[in-house]
Amino acid sequence: IFYLSFSLLSILFLILSASIVGRFTISGVEVRDIPETWSVMSLILKEKGRNIFSVNKRGIKKEIEDLVYIEKAEVSVKNKIMTVTGITPNNGVLLYDGERTAFVSEGKKGEVDGNDYSALKSGFLTIKVTPIFYDVILGSDDEKYTSLMMTLSQAFESSGLITNAEYDNNKPSIFSGTLTLYLD
Repeated sequence: IFYLSFSLLSILFLILSASIVGRFTISGVEVRDIPETWSVMSLILKEKGRNIFSVNKRGIKKEIEDLVYIEKAEVSVKNKIMTVTGITPNNGVLLYDGERTAFVSEGKKGEVDGNDYSALKSGFLTIKVTPIFYDVILGSDDEKYTSLMMTLSQAFESSGLITNAEYDNNKPSIFSGTLTLYLD
């Protein structure tokens, strides 16, 4: 009788457990107010199907805020949907040297995963630069480069006419060359 009672209770527990598990798992993800980049989506899609109570929302928030093109992020779970909202910098530019992509704003600058470029290019001015100038801008703490980038970014934001820029350096010095602005 003891074994029969134990078996019945075990089966009942398994049935109840199976019916409860689905009620507390993340069934979808949503991104608002920030670009749906590969980096953002890869951080949150891995949480789909996980138990709501085991999700480290602070950890995800920090990882998203560590992305150079995100100023602030919030992560919430409601009705089995994980939602990420955030703020991107008002002014920022994408540097592209033919292979690598970087983001430069007044507060942050750094490399961006190449998979993120297509989601970011519609919201930020892209400046095509030589690999040497790319390295100089990212490696320098000199504010004149950031100031130039922010001036171009403001022109992009305010006019909407500038869609692309290209820095061409065919001179012996990396600090001389031409900047071509493409207007829409």
